Amino acid sequence: MSTPPNVLLIVLDSVRRDSVSAYGYERETTPFLEKFTKSATIYTEARSSARWSLPSHVSMFTGRNPYEHQAFETPTSIDTSQFVFSNLPTAYQTGLFTYNPHLTSWAIPQAFDTAATFEYELPFPEARDPQAETTLFDLATGEAPVRSLLNQAYLKAFWDYPWLVDRYPPQDKYIPREVNKWIRERERPWFACVNLMDAHSPYTPEPEYDRWSDGASFDQLFETSEAPYDMQYYRGKFSDETVRTAKNLYDGAIRQADARVESIIDTLRDTDAYDDTLIIVTSDHGEGFADASHLYPESVDIWAHHVGCHERHLEVPLLVKHPGQRDGNQIDELSALEEFPSVFIDAIDGINSDFTTSRLYAYSNGIHAVKEWFPAIEGPYDTPMLIKYETAEGRLTRKSHWDGQSGVLDISTGMFEFRDTVTGELQEDFDRMEVRPITSDSAEMDVQTQERLKDLGYL
Repeated sequence: MSTPPNVLLIVLDSVRRDSVSAYGYERETTPFLEKFTKSATIYTEARSSARWSLPSHVSMFTGRNPYEHQAFETPTSIDTSQFVFSNLPTAYQTGLFTYNPHLTSWAIPQAFDTAATFEYELPFPEARDPQAETTLFDLATGEAPVRSLLNQAYLKAFWDYPWLVDRYPPQDKYIPREVNKWIRERERPWFACVNLMDAHSPYTPEPEYDRWSDGASFDQLFETSEAPYDMQYYRGKFSDETVRTAKNLYDGAIRQADARVESIIDTLRDTDAYDDTLIIVTSDHGEGFADASHLYPESVDIWAHHVGCHERHLEVPLLVKHPGQRDGNQIDELSALEEFPSVFIDAIDGINSDFTTSRLYAYSNGIHAVKEWFPAIEGPYDTPMLIKYETAEGRLTRKSHWDGQSGVLDISTGMFEFRDTVTGELQEDFDRMEVRPITSDSAEMDVQTQERLKDLGYL
């Protein structure tokens, strides 16, 4: 029997498809991926089933949509035995490379043989590490309490106010180095998941990639705003210029992520692993930049990825190179990231399958902090959103329901029609789903993860 292929899954966190030059965007944000597509398959209608990292990755790892696996709440533990790579042949070695807190927590790293994240340097390494403690009380009552609490203050600044601790550029510059080192050391087939956070806020491209911001910086825009910064948009505190500048920085950050991908792919070539590896480059979700809601066009625009489930949240880039593939290809059919387990298993069996599907369901359960952060704003922000993509009679449509409003978007024409009957149709579909929660309450979050997620609006 032939040796099974390596599998490399690169997730460009928060990258929306229409900002990727490999898909025709006017700014050259992804020059490497443009070249990569000449010998890979590009999917023009790929979708995620969630608007943020945790449910999107769990859907990729399990092949189930967020409503079915229920990882749309912020959990304390994930049952990783349901992940496709938790049931691989013993010959496979697995690695996770990221500093995304949704992937470095909830027991997810335990599903991998290697879990590499950026290691910060505490100002007082001899004192307690806040990441290893459960509560602030533990820090304050243990050994070296003052220095332990100062470590906590440093980590708070490190993640949420990085301009105070000179934390630029972001840690993703170290991720390719760790991935490349790990690849070079492999002697057996391997699977690696690499999540790059360059395009996630704060958008902090290094100077060589920062081509469109005219010298502006994220900290200049937002350092005086209370956290989380993106909630300020919904309070009317962002000017049009702020929106444009943020998008300019974001585009530079995507170009930076593109360079990270090139470094990793170059290592595959250097180690003669390129032709023996299934390479998947995608995003877990997109990002909103004042994009108007179809269901609430007069009152709701989408910013970042904390509310709603906009098209800009779910349409993602997807580029795939199968082992030995030499020619470029384009697939224009509806495709789903949650087909990853099937594609993975088929690759092990020597079959080059694809991500196409006739139907895809997406789900958003609202945001817990919304009533606290939006006290004076009316809107559907804290309510569930049901979505179904399907292809019928040659047309790809998106049916959605959000807080009493329902309608159908024709993807090919961009035309939207309000339609009350969609509500019952979607509710019946979701009621028929087999719900098997993958989350549990068997573990406690460390204090730093709690603080980070609270400030980001997830708790």
